[in-house]
Amino acid sequence: MLVTVITDGFENSSLHYTAAMVKELVESLSAKGWVFTYIGANQDSVLAAGTVGIKSTMDFQASVVGSAVMWGKIRSSNWEYYKKVRRARNGENVDFEEDFFAEKQAQDRVTPGYVRELRDGQILVLGSSGSRGLQGRRYAIPTMNSSLEDIAREVEAFIRFADIHPEKTFLVTRIGCGAAGYTDEQIAPLFASASSLPNVYLPASFWKVLNYRYNQ
Repeated sequence: MLVTVITDGFENSSLHYTAAMVKELVESLSAKGWVFTYIGANQDSVLAAGTVGIKSTMDFQASVVGSAVMWGKIRSSNWEYYKKVRRARNGENVDFEEDFFAEKQAQDRVTPGYVRELRDGQILVLGSSGSRGLQGRRYAIPTMNSSLEDIAREVEAFIRFADIHPEKTFLVTRIGCGAAGYTDEQIAPLFASASSLPNVYLPASFWKVLNYRYNQ
């Protein structure tokens, strides 16, 4: 069972339950295999979640863009969670809470500023003027003369492709942020749904926009 708390911190005024009571319940259910996650805005999510016994946390910005990014990150993390469920049913020993929101992965899954060579299994993801999809060692996403809505659809197609090809590692470049004229703040949120995919690397500037605590 997966339980997700999403809060802006302004409704924690229960007259019936204390933080200690909630923490006791969370710990009791966690011992039975339940997984609790906490997503907060306008607060220290780690501290707030800790008072009720929740370890897996994520911050989000209380704005239109911040909320959209948050939902994308939730979707990505939940995909990985249910993959773990399937693996557990096949007898594999998995840790459901380890780096649930991929905060630590953001330190390692960073596309180099300049890719000099590709290792076996690595695919470079680039913006293009029209071509799309996998082409040898490159995956093209049309960005030139494309609206953000069109790019978003192409990025979603890429994410689905990457998800069903875990044997490949995809190095996403700053697509659309050059000649196409878009900014990191416009393009990075489109990749929020890939934030927990272990085989998708993003530029450091994208991780920063996606608000990852561990990204430097």
